[in-house]
Amino acid sequence: MKWVYRAFGVSRVIFANELVDPAGLRWVDEERSADPGFEFVCFVDSVEVVAQMEASLRQVGAAPVDVLVEVGRTAGRAGARSVAEATAVARAAAASPLLRLVGVGGYEGVLVNDPSPHSISVVNEFLHRMRELTIALHREGLFETDEILLTAGGSCFFDQVAEVFGGPWPGMSVTTVLRSGCYVTHDDGFYRWMSPFSRGEAANGSLRPALKLWARVTSMPEPGLALLTAGKRDLSFDAWPPEPQLVRGVDGEIRELTDCAIRAVNDQHAFLTLPAGHGLAVGDWVMLGLSYPCTAFDKWQLIPVVRGETVVDFVRTYF
Repeated sequence: MKWVYRAFGVSRVIFANELVDPAGLRWVDEERSADPGFEFVCFVDSVEVVAQMEASLRQVGAAPVDVLVEVGRTAGRAGARSVAEATAVARAAAASPLLRLVGVGGYEGVLVNDPSPHSISVVNEFLHRMRELTIALHREGLFETDEILLTAGGSCFFDQVAEVFGGPWPGMSVTTVLRSGCYVTHDDGFYRWMSPFSRGEAANGSLRPALKLWARVTSMPEPGLALLTAGKRDLSFDAWPPEPQLVRGVDGEIRELTDCAIRAVNDQHAFLTLPAGHGLAVGDWVMLGLSYPCTAFDKWQLIPVVRGETVVDFVRTYF
């Protein structure tokens, strides 16, 4: 993905992952040499990663790379599991002649799976731990920059990130970067449920789902079941299933489709369960709301943009 960003002229890239392979680090070095305005930063989450990055950079003869200490949580994704481990990583990075420690990173979005009060408290604890680590590393004089970078914030808890990271930073200059993906499309499922706009903040506005998929009814082989012409190659299904919303009859009339659900998806078909008296017929079109936009974008290289019922543009994707 970082190659795509550069092809479009993006000059500041946070690679929210560890980068240890020599080929990738050589590319970073070549890009910076060709464009002195290009800024690149990636994560380190262990002393071993620091050592591997240093060895790879030395192998390719690259200049030092900016890094963030990644904070994680037990049973979570990548990231140092404790403040002590994160501090050891920071010290190793700061001591390396080929790495430059410029901040702290993390991702709270994978820590919990619901917006319950307990989950909110888990996220808050994690974010405060990131904040406290940043202050401690600054006091130890480990950061090699005057402008410390602090980044987190997926699409579910960005409000908490802004609150915790946005407070006063006495004696420090800190830039906070939110890494939220669903500002582009939002969704009709998981993120709609998890969003701060669904947790009592709707008065401040809300995001609207932008991705819709129309699929045709091609078979009704038994009562209560319709097969639609969209499957795993067409729609996202790994988080929540698509949400049936509207039906367009063969006569062109559009009406709401209620009390039904997609119960399964295979390569080419979606299995739509229907209540008695649904009025659906072979040849009708069903509009599906999609959950989890990330895995919808990677299936469509060209997405039509509509205004009303008219296609007015196309969006090219690069997943």
